Amino acid sequence: MITNTFINIEKAIELVNKKSTTVDQLCKFLYDDIQKYQDSRESFYMKEFKELCEDGEVEPNSYYFADGYANTMLKKIQKDVKKFSIDYANKSIDLVLDSVNENKFKTKKSSNNLLVLLDTLKEINEEI
Repeated sequence: MITNTFINIEKAIELVNKKSTTVDQLCKFLYDDIQKYQDSRESFYMKEFKELCEDGEVEPNSYYFADGYANTMLKKIQKDVKKFSIDYANKSIDLVLDSVNENKFKTKKSSNNLLVLLDTLKEINEEI
């Protein structure tokens, strides 16, 4: 699974230039890439856990180990997603600003809405 490390600017422009687009649709659009990244990290850590069990490095039937590893895995995923989200937002903001300079948005309001959402995504993850 390949995860976009920044917004698909063409799709974003198409979406925000539609008058019928809602903030909810924009949020879902942005979250899709983040969700794909999170899913890829979950798969990675699950594969890592499986390999540890198969190599005999851990007792796979140990409830305490599994529970502890699940908590560790969750923390790693959260850290990875936080870092990804900040990087994703920064790169995407740059793309949106470049597109604004190229007059690709129909209205200033549409680009501003997208920038606000991306900046909010960035700020939320920087605070965590």
